[in-house]
Amino acid sequence: MASNSKVEPPCKCGNKEATKFLSYQDDEEGLLGVFCCECGKEWLKEDQIKGSSSDDFIRFHDNILLLNIRPQATDERFFVQYNRNKIENPKYSFDMIKAGDHIQWERWLYDHHAIVEKVDTDNNTINVIEYKKIDKLTVEVTRSKLIPEQETIRNLYCICYDDGVTDSRTLVLARARAWLGRREYNLFTRNCETFSVYCQIGTLISWQTVCFVGKFMRCIKATFLKTCWQSGKEVTVAEAVEGFLAGHRLKDLVPQATKGEHLKGAIAHSTTSDPINTALAQLPMEQPLKNISKQATNGTSMRNLIGAGIIIVMEGMAVKFDVEQLYAQRKQGGISRKDFLHNSIQKIIEGLFMAGFVITGSVFGEIAGGAIGSFIAPGSGTGIGIIMGSIIGGVVMGVPGKLIGTMLGRNVGRIISATIKYDDKLVRFKDVKRGDQIVMYGWFLHPRCHAIVTTVDKTNRKIKVIRNTYEKGVIEQWLDFIPPVYRVCYDEHERNSAERAVQIAQSKIGENKYNILYYNCKHFAYLCVAKYL
Repeated sequence: MASNSKVEPPCKCGNKEATKFLSYQDDEEGLLGVFCCECGKEWLKEDQIKGSSSDDFIRFHDNILLLNIRPQATDERFFVQYNRNKIENPKYSFDMIKAGDHIQWERWLYDHHAIVEKVDTDNNTINVIEYKKIDKLTVEVTRSKLIPEQETIRNLYCICYDDGVTDSRTLVLARARAWLGRREYNLFTRNCETFSVYCQIGTLISWQTVCFVGKFMRCIKATFLKTCWQSGKEVTVAEAVEGFLAGHRLKDLVPQATKGEHLKGAIAHSTTSDPINTALAQLPMEQPLKNISKQATNGTSMRNLIGAGIIIVMEGMAVKFDVEQLYAQRKQGGISRKDFLHNSIQKIIEGLFMAGFVITGSVFGEIAGGAIGSFIAPGSGTGIGIIMGSIIGGVVMGVPGKLIGTMLGRNVGRIISATIKYDDKLVRFKDVKRGDQIVMYGWFLHPRCHAIVTTVDKTNRKIKVIRNTYEKGVIEQWLDFIPPVYRVCYDEHERNSAERAVQIAQSKIGENKYNILYYNCKHFAYLCVAKYL
């Protein structure tokens, strides 16, 4: 907190007590800015503002600070669906992590986030600032030391933001240090992820929360539509969509606070593009669900079967959408092959468990709700009880389904992705170097062709490679650089130097020992680059 003095003119909320501001301090540059604890607005020195600024200012200890206009939910910068680089062997990869970085690692049911304050290579530790539980009831922003080799640090990632999105490392660290000792923890609006993203871009947002709330609303969508279908109630699809499926209704789930505004915008944005909403919008909007269900079947058992099918189809559509998004990230270089496989398997297993638990909860909820409704208001109360019981039962059971699916999916995904010995990630032409092991598209029956780069022709966008072929054995040839091309990832201690890899490859030119099982293009490339096979 700042010393006790007045701030003139006051913050937009009227706060003029310096003790109610958090100061962003740097040892070399001094005061960088302040954070108003009353309203959450941020005031920065002009040279620290990235993007839009305002004419509004305050004078804080003789420093003129401008209002930092944060990214809004409609701005491109706000939706920084960050990418990440996996730190396969942190002990040998500390050069990939720097002070001010946003890192993430897996825990059993969620991802934990922190800001790197210092990388201590002498002791193989990473000093971080993070939200941490200091006793059973208290969570506080504090300093910690991570030892990446410990089993508790699983799947460590360094979060990558697009150029121009994040603020300076100096400001990132100043923000993190200013929050030390703060205890305003909230599972949805101020958690470890919101803190880390805030330090990077100045906006409080948690994509884990957006995802969780989206899945919560998916349960409501599916169970409501399923129950209307089964019960034959005179409810049109349009009424269902308007009453329960509209994305903007999600805004009522979060508090009317500054930190909540960003979360509301993100949730509304994420549900606008929800494939389930899109599909529902294409249904015959004025036709009563009762009539639709009667056209499909007159039997209760068949209606129950179709109702369960609705949930499975909806969850399947959502999983398909999630996997497609992951694949798009993979093709854009946001995530690696292992990461894509790991997360895709997790999403599929999550979807299976959520669908199963939601169906089970919905069925038991219908029975209980119908019984309670009949007892309270015989006749009309039965239908209402069935609908409400189905929705509540589906949502309540959807939560453990999500948790169990996440826990199991992560472990299955980790086991399967671990079968890939060396990972690979998209590489752009400007980043290709001599000695790289790359993976290109060959043809339908040979979609992943491995080769060693020997020369890069920047002018003509060509690369000279050495590879092992079925027809001619080991050859050297010029190829056009046709994306997507992936580079195999090695820790420095695991691979030969670039020159050594090229020397080995060149020494094999003319060799014709190709064998699809034990000496194909991949085996040849590994032989050239990897120290340990």
